[in-house]
Amino acid sequence: YEVNIDYISQIERNGFRFVGKNEDGSLMEVCELTTHPFYIGCQYHPEYHSTSSRPHPLFIGLINNMINS
Repeated sequence: YEVNIDYISQIERNGFRFVGKNEDGSLMEVCELTTHPFYIGCQYHPEYHSTSSRPHPLFIGLINNMINS
């Protein structure tokens, strides 16, 4: 899915933040829901950059949030 940039301000007013964009800012790559302790959506594949000894930071954040909840 792709976020229609015409609606970004309306979406962000309702609790989402777009915290990752592509290099020219035209594609929203990462979003967070500000009212939830750990709600992240990403358009890329963090599992491609993970190994069992060096997991991607998104996976570390998810596990830490589950432990601390």
